[in-house]
Amino acid sequence: APMSPKDSFICMSRQLRLSWRERRFAPEALLWSNRLSPTRICFPALVVLLLASGYAKADFYIGKDAFSRGDYATALKDLTPEADKNNPEAIAILAKMYQGGFGVKKDVAKATALFKRAAELGDADSAYTYGIARALGDGIEQDLGEGLKWLYIAQRLGSDKARSYLKTLKMPSEMTAEARLDAAKWHAAFKKKQEAKLKAEEAAGAARAKARAAEEEKAAKKAAEKKAADKKAESAGGAKEAAEPAGK
Repeated sequence: APMSPKDSFICMSRQLRLSWRERRFAPEALLWSNRLSPTRICFPALVVLLLASGYAKADFYIGKDAFSRGDYATALKDLTPEADKNNPEAIAILAKMYQGGFGVKKDVAKATALFKRAAELGDADSAYTYGIARALGDGIEQDLGEGLKWLYIAQRLGSDKARSYLKTLKMPSEMTAEARLDAAKWHAAFKKKQEAKLKAEEAAGAARAKARAAEEEKAAKKAAEKKAADKKAESAGGAKEAAEPAGK
């Protein structure tokens, strides 16, 4: 007999070890990108460089490095403010901490909510994880259609895991078509929002640069006026000293 959609999801999750019920994570494996893993980049050196340059996201990288080393107290301290600023990568790591109970009390529902939040901000792997959770009903009410939609969103955001998962997943054609359409609409709206945000940031940056240039011009003009006044006063003083002997 053919498997139900839910059984299909569960079967695939077991084969790929994706179901939360079967996951056993090592902390270092929870980093969402191997491109920034400690084996590829010297995090301490990177953090020192960022701190020295006053880079705004230094706390995020400190927190990420702490998480990879198992220093969950530091990770929680440094990543929470970044998550409050809507940094999707920081939110994703916090989600993994609550998912696995690393340094915090395990809370699958909270982890799922955090994955959803990171996904809505454009984090591809979070969209993938949230899609699986929603389809299976892990930490949230089960909704196969919504879960499938988020898997397609994850694929559009660039998740290779979602792409591989969807290739082998057998779902009803109507559900798949609807999920694809909803994912396409979501992604189009997200891109539009990101473009508007980028334009606003560019405009704000241009305004700051213009204001900074005006301040520098004002300061340069003031310095030039002071220099001219000093030179005039010096010339006047010299002329007065030269005139005094002639008067005597």
